[in-house]
Order: sequence, then C-alpha cells, then structure tokens
Amino acid sequence: MQGSAGLADRVAALGVGAAALAERTTALNQAMHAAAVPLAGGAADLRSAGEAARNAAEPLREVAQALRGALDGLAGAAAALEAAQRGSDQLAIRFGTATDRFEGLDRSLGDTLRKLTEGLNGFRSSVTTFVTDIDQGLKHSVEGLAAVASSLEESANELSEAQRPKRGLVRNG
Repeated sequence: MQGSAGLADRVAALGVGAAALAERTTALNQAMHAAAVPLAGGAADLRSAGEAARNAAEPLREVAQALRGALDGLAGAAAALEAAQRGSDQLAIRFGTATDRFEGLDRSLGDTLRKLTEGLNGFRSSVTTFVTDIDQGLKHSVEGLAAVASSLEESANELSEAQRPKRGLVRNG
C-alpha cells in the first residue's frame, strides 16, 4: 500500500499544484485583463491621436503642395532671370563691339570730313583766285573796250561833224 499511498500523495500534491496553477493562471488572466483594459484604452487613444495627427497633417500637406508649386514657379522665374542675364551680357558685349566700331567710324568719318574740308577750302581758294583773275581780266577788257568805245565815239563824232559842213556847203550852193 505504500506504493499506492505514495502515488496518491503525489497525485494529491499534483492536484494541489494544478489547483495552485489554475489559481495563478486565473490571477495572471485577471492581471492581464486588468493591464489590457488600460492598454486597449491607450490603443484607442493612440488610434484617435493618430487620426487627429493625420487630420492635422492634411492642411500641412496642402501647404506643402502649394509651396512645391510656388517653388516650381520660382525656379522657372529664376531660370528666366538667368536667361535674361545671359541675354543682357550678350547685349552688353554687342554694344561694346558696336561702340568700338562707331569709334573707328567716328575717327574715319572725322578724317574724311577733315579731308573734305581741306579739299573744299582748296577748291574755294582756287575758285576765288580764278574769279579774281577773271574779274581782273574783265576789268582790263572793259577798260580797253571802254577806251575803244570812247575812241570810236570820238571818231564817229568827228566823222559826223566832218560830214555836216559838207552837207551844209552842198545845200547852200
């Protein structure tokens, strides 16, 4: 009997251990339940907080998209300004080249005008000399012609006077 009594003791001890394990499992289950209720509430609170954060982030997303569009516009404007700057640089270079050409043209035109003025002054001087010489020649010719005319007039008067007495004599006689 000893073998069966020992076995009964062991089964009884195993039953006590199983009862204690059941109590502890129940206690653990209650403790887990007690801990899970606040965790479930916390999870619900976290879920609500996540939805609130998502809802709060929506306007921020819209602002970010608007800012992205504005940045794209600014990038386009910056590119246009860079292109305008390059165009301005090229225009400045072309104006510099044109200025250099005009300076050369101004010098060349100035030289040409100076030469034309010198030539015109020489021509004017030659014409003045020519006209003066012609005036002197005409003056001498006119003076000579005047003397000839005066001489012819005197001769004509003398002839006229010489013929009058003859006429008068012929008429009387």
